[in-house]
Amino acid sequence: VVQYVDNITMSGDWARRQGITPQSSYEDRLRALRGMTIAVSSVGGGADQLVRFLCRQAGINPDRELTITAIPDGQNMLAAMTRGRVDGFVIPPPTGEDAIRNHGAQPLIWAGRGEVPQLDGFVYIGVIARESWLRNNRDIQLLPLRHWWLHAAWVNHSLPPTDNLQVRRAIQTALDMEAIMEIATDGSYDLQPGLQYPGNPYYTDAGKQYYNVHDPDRAKVLLRESGYRGQELVIITNSSYNSMYSAAVVVTEQLRAIGMKVRMDVFDWATAIARRRDRTTWNLWFTGQGTGPSVGPFTALIDVVSPQLNQFVPDPALDAIYAELVSDPDEAARKRHFARFQERVYEQVHFLKFGDLTKIQAARSTVQGFTPYRIPRFWNVSLGA
Repeated sequence: VVQYVDNITMSGDWARRQGITPQSSYEDRLRALRGMTIAVSSVGGGADQLVRFLCRQAGINPDRELTITAIPDGQNMLAAMTRGRVDGFVIPPPTGEDAIRNHGAQPLIWAGRGEVPQLDGFVYIGVIARESWLRNNRDIQLLPLRHWWLHAAWVNHSLPPTDNLQVRRAIQTALDMEAIMEIATDGSYDLQPGLQYPGNPYYTDAGKQYYNVHDPDRAKVLLRESGYRGQELVIITNSSYNSMYSAAVVVTEQLRAIGMKVRMDVFDWATAIARRRDRTTWNLWFTGQGTGPSVGPFTALIDVVSPQLNQFVPDPALDAIYAELVSDPDEAARKRHFARFQERVYEQVHFLKFGDLTKIQAARSTVQGFTPYRIPRFWNVSLGA
């Protein structure tokens, strides 16, 4: 395992415009994030969270005062920077070194060198090995992680036919989550309605009556009552994440089975992300939630709260619940607010949750006190005999 090594590299042009040199203070380099267009490998991933964390340190609103865009690999990030599409990118070595050595770039914030005090020495990356090797190696203990990734789709409330709540309810009612997750994950999944994982203090099954209903006949009734007249429903998925693509294929067929006209558009991840910002191009946008369901309720589905609004149409009732959630000093009350928040998300079909992907983590048999988690944590871990 190694410490957190995501580094922020900026173009030489951005460095000159911001007046940043290798001798600039940490605080000045943080301020250079303002106004930047910066590439990360995935929205919601570790690099995205690093940028948002650093922005908070600098008093910068990451949703309003810079642009975070997803580009799935280092070579494409480098190409985008050299063409002026982005001002910098966040990725582990060696892409940043290549950009500095061959393309006139400069380091902005390099966590791998310990420049972010809060992450210096923070263990973050581990080794992945074949499950068959792990099972046959007595020096290794296997540690199942039942909830690792929440598989889902955003729902556009501004574009017909999903601007109609009855149509959204028909879609929600039709879906067979077990069939979707079985194909999408090759059987490595769990079904549960929570937007937080079981065991999390804020876990709740509020809204479970809307989850995995799998009643195509009822869905057809809702569709007929909605006034649906065969408008095309557009699904956007991507070729970069096979589980998202496979889930979209199954959902397409299930919705066609209840009488909907469905088109599935497949793009690379970066193009899919760009399309998500255009409310005229999609009804369902396939995605996943990584860290949010693990670490607490305050980032869980924040993208349906104003001003983010992945559904494009504000929900004042949801915004009010979220405001109570983040401001109430009483923990028991906050848990009640989050249960109401989750119920509202299901009730208005802001988000279609399919299920949770599972993973297996591993450690040497001499490692004691290690508990599997979304991002491995090593508090109170020791080596025994």
